[in-house]
Amino acid sequence: MKPRELARAIDAKVPGPKPTGTKEMHRWATVDGKRVARVTYPKVHAGDVKAGTLDSIRKQLHLDREQFRRFVECPMCVHNDGRGTF
Repeated sequence: MKPRELARAIDAKVPGPKPTGTKEMHRWATVDGKRVARVTYPKVHAGDVKAGTLDSIRKQLHLDREQFRRFVECPMCVHNDGRGTF
């Protein structure tokens, strides 16, 4: 999986403010105005994201392997107001 592909999925589907960070980029997922999970973006480089990094991001999102695969492949988009679109 390419880093930009994963970053686009996080941008589109994790509700919350824009990504922040200094050494590494991350986004706080918010539900009803409360921070519920911090998701770290993969570093952009040539090649695929390493398996360990994918597992770390998957665990931050509280997803199993199949759910994570569907999360990245699904064309759904979540707006900041929480509405989903396809």
